Amino acid sequence: MPENNVFFLHRDATISAAWLHDKHSVTMVFEIEKLIASAAQMTICETEPLIPAATFEHPHLMWALSSIEHVQWLYSYYNALSDRYRNVFHRKYRNHVTMQQFESLMRVFPRQPWQDPPLLVDSDCVQHDICESYRLYYIRCKIKVGSYKRVRMPYWVSNHMNESEHDVFQGLFDEA
Repeated sequence: MPENNVFFLHRDATISAAWLHDKHSVTMVFEIEKLIASAAQMTICETEPLIPAATFEHPHLMWALSSIEHVQWLYSYYNALSDRYRNVFHRKYRNHVTMQQFESLMRVFPRQPWQDPPLLVDSDCVQHDICESYRLYYIRCKIKVGSYKRVRMPYWVSNHMNESEHDVFQGLFDEA
């Protein structure tokens, strides 16, 4: 399965960004920026992506390329991640994709209806709803590599932790 570039935890990009743990507050802003820049480069120049890791075959890149609706969601996610980075770490993330650049890109992407992004989770995480699937995947596979010390833990993380897990992770998830 390809590496997951987008954690689609909520249909609202701002909420989805708010639910990432501390470590992803740093890494995801750069990942989404790479995804948007690669999609733009491939659409405008019809060349390989800027970042070698973001190959043309990556499902999230293909999703972004398929509709301006998807790129707009990613840009909202990117802005929310940038704002969150600034609020959590008290310094500004140096945005490489400006609103002016983004608005000029909007003309080159196809105007297709919204489709949910590809589901890039382990098969045992698949649920009836794509957001629920990504949340379960995030709990099972990503929580242990980060913490919620600087940001509020989402309700769905607390709800999925049983007593023993809560004891093990208590220090990781203390709210700031």
